[in-house]
Amino acid sequence: MLPSKFFSLHIDFIGLFRLGKTNEERIQNFEKTIGEHFLDNDCTVVIPSYSHSYTKKEKYDMVNSESTVGYVTEEMRKRWWRARTADPLFSYIVMGKGISETNFFPRDYESFGDNSLISELYEKNAMLCSIAASWKKTFTELHFIERLLEVKYRQNKTFYGKTIDVAGDVYETNATFFCKNYDYNLRSGHAQLAEDLIKDEVMKTINIDDKLQIKGVLFKDLHDYVEQKIKNNYFYLCEEIPNDGK
Repeated sequence: MLPSKFFSLHIDFIGLFRLGKTNEERIQNFEKTIGEHFLDNDCTVVIPSYSHSYTKKEKYDMVNSESTVGYVTEEMRKRWWRARTADPLFSYIVMGKGISETNFFPRDYESFGDNSLISELYEKNAMLCSIAASWKKTFTELHFIERLLEVKYRQNKTFYGKTIDVAGDVYETNATFFCKNYDYNLRSGHAQLAEDLIKDEVMKTINIDDKLQIKGVLFKDLHDYVEQKIKNNYFYLCEEIPNDGK
């Protein structure tokens, strides 16, 4: 039995190698696997298709703006472009039902705010998952928890731009990102979190036909876990930025 009805899948292409002999076959079989094991069981899967468009002073084109978070996400964007959300910074491909329609229409958007897709994932206690993806990149939704916990090393910043919807209509909107506070010489550091979640058996594993392994944690479990860790070490989710800035 699956641990949730909602899943956010962060994917590195190496995690799909057992699904076929060619890249095209792997993507096709991955899409088929999602259908058979999740969608056919009335589950909803969201896949990041982040473009960060407004931060780069670019228009966000819901149909054509490329995903910047990996080959698989870009391939899924090409196939499921009609199911892409309207967030100019942190868009997702939504496979399945159960996500509010407001996420698909251009508007002023706070990516980690109370009316965001990520807030819905939290309320629905989605499983935040990695398929071979680095844990440093997997926990994007964790910024929602950091906002709930009102951490001081992150702050809201608003970006302005234009969004082109699937019909080609243009909207002037703004997008707010709970980004790092430059008063602190810190950046996200989630490797220790991943290790601790595994050690404390909070992380869950889904194996599909011995070909696909999905590791993840339920969103609300992650909130409670992080809340306790931060009480003991306020900067638990951070690491210092080296002097060279890298």
